[in-house]
Amino acid sequence: MYVYGIVPGDVKLNSGVHGVGDPPGEIRLVRSGDLAALVSEVDITKPLGTPDDLQAHQEILDATVIDAPVLPSRFGAVLTNEEAVAAELLDANHDEFAAALRQLEGRVEYIVRGRYAEQALLEEILSENSRAARLRDRISGADPDATRELRIQLGEIVNNAVANKRQNDTRDLLRRDEGSLRGQSGPDRDERDGRRLRRRLPHRGGPGRRARASCPGPQRPLARAGGAARPRADGALRFRGQRRLT
Repeated sequence: MYVYGIVPGDVKLNSGVHGVGDPPGEIRLVRSGDLAALVSEVDITKPLGTPDDLQAHQEILDATVIDAPVLPSRFGAVLTNEEAVAAELLDANHDEFAAALRQLEGRVEYIVRGRYAEQALLEEILSENSRAARLRDRISGADPDATRELRIQLGEIVNNAVANKRQNDTRDLLRRDEGSLRGQSGPDRDERDGRRLRRRLPHRGGPGRRARASCPGPQRPLARAGGAARPRADGALRFRGQRRLT
């Protein structure tokens, strides 16, 4: 039984949505109390790992988060049957999964990536750090072998300065809307919790096989009982549950 992720138990399943496998298995729910797992049958005698399998796994999760919070499973998570999904996954980790889903309720995650303009950044660092500027002047036009140690020193200064600027700029970005944004630029408690949760999910992978079509983006596996769809991201911005069990 292939596991895509964990969702609240009050969701309703839309029919006709297929996921990974050859042929693709139809998505269904395994429920246990107030939790449910998105699953589909998969032939364990055949390897997983084609681009279509990876895309299907991702699209199921991206479509699910439109309607409900989801704790995504890593690609290739397989359990023996529905009883194992209920007992070994949902029941055994109920409190942690339920707490994580409550934390995600009403939230979406935006992945924001930025790049510095390299030359402008270097000029800014040199203007702010007199030692770096002096090293640059000593290196300029000099024999590379003779100035090797100076180049190493300058590189260390620049690398440290870039790391500090990245941290400060990330913090400033989050401060612009503290009321609605919550994020991080590196491992924190949420990510450590996610790593602890995903260790409980067995996984299986293998070499690729022939391509086939699977789960186009518009298909949504879930409908939330008594509620409207969650906010959707536009354009190039995509969102997922804040804890990704990958």
